[in-house]
Parts: sequence; structure tokens; C-alpha cells
Amino acid sequence: MTNGWVDMKNTDMMLIMGGNPAENHPCGFKWPVEAKRTRNAKIISVDPRFTRTSAVADLFCQIRAGTDIAFLGGLMKHAGACTPFATPTVNGYRRYRPNSLAPDRATWCHDHRGVMIRVLGGAGDSATRLENRVGEPAANPYLYTMSQIVAGLDGIENTLDPGPPDDEPYAAQRPLLPKSLMDALDALE
Repeated sequence: MTNGWVDMKNTDMMLIMGGNPAENHPCGFKWPVEAKRTRNAKIISVDPRFTRTSAVADLFCQIRAGTDIAFLGGLMKHAGACTPFATPTVNGYRRYRPNSLAPDRATWCHDHRGVMIRVLGGAGDSATRLENRVGEPAANPYLYTMSQIVAGLDGIENTLDPGPPDDEPYAAQRPLLPKSLMDALDALE
């Protein structure tokens, strides 16, 4: 989920994962800094490297090298349980159908729009990142983000393997995402 700079000016807490807006968007980054200065807003930076954004942050959480695959494994394992936080409305589940360029099952691949977790970038690229394509705009950003962090940390703690990438996500033998909000709430239990 991406918010505008003005939203960030009015926030109480900002979680920045794998980005460096202090260097990449120095003019826009003045809004989070102003929120921190005038409203005592908190900035949390999660990144494998210490950046200018991390230097401004109240809390810097450094990701250990080599834990990204296990983090992905956690997202895959807990996909169903995290769905109510990512898709809290009844209408959001209408997107989860085959060949809709939205995921219908817990899959991952490099730069494919039909998978749940899309890996952008590649080995040795400092801009490599994971894009979880399950979320919708109505999601509570705090609950959604926290569900992703908890799932990913479980993957790191238990060294979970996400399996091979799914080049054909709609035909992959992977668990289907919940088809309704009630199914998602059942998966949460």
C-alpha cells in the first residue's frame, strides 16, 4: 500500500520496508520528517542496509542477509491466515479467480502479475523486493503490515522454504486463497 506524502505528514507511525525515500525522494521525505518533528510521529525502517532513511528512523530493523527466502516461505505458509487483514471486504474476494491478473492461490514467481508474491529484481540487485499482491485499498495498513511481518518472521525462525517459483500460477499445485471473507476468517483460526 502506498500513501501520498501529505498522508505521511499526518501520520503517527510510518513503517518503511526496503525503501530509502530520504535518498530517492528527498523533497517528499520532508513530510515524514516534519511529522516526526512537530507531531512526535515514529518512523520504523526495515532494510538489510543502513541508509539515510534508517539514520532518521526511531527504530532500525536490519534484515540479515540470506533470510529473504525464509521470509517468503513464511508469507506462503500463512497466506490464508493473513488474508482477512489484507482483504477485509466481501467484494475483495471477487478478485481471487484464475487468469484475472490477481492471485487465486499462494504462489510466487519472478515478475509475474498472476502470483501472490511477485519478486522484482534479482540476485545482486540492491533494489530487489517482494510485492504481495493480495492486499486491497480497504485494508487497515497497520494490521495488514503486521500480519506480513509476523508471517515472514515465522518463516525466518523456522527456516521455511517457499518451494520453486510458479511460472504458471493458475495451474500450480498450491493452496487456494480463501474464496470469501468467512473462509478467510476460518483460516485465521
